[in-house]
Amino acid sequence: MANIEIRQETPTAFYIKVHDTDNVAIIVNDNGLKAGTRFPDGLELIEHIPQGHKVALLDIPANGEIIRYG
Repeated sequence: MANIEIRQETPTAFYIKVHDTDNVAIIVNDNGLKAGTRFPDGLELIEHIPQGHKVALLDIPANGEIIRYG
């Protein structure tokens, strides 16, 4: 019997983070990123993020400041 390996690869997350202090980034992958995609720092998306939309790079408290462009 042949060994069959099934892989489901998630795409690499491509995003724009302008400044080191930004707590959000813009997703630039075609068709966005699906839930379960992992970022290099370990962040895992819990829902689909469309291309061009922001994603929080860390927990932002309610009424917390969204920092984009430093």
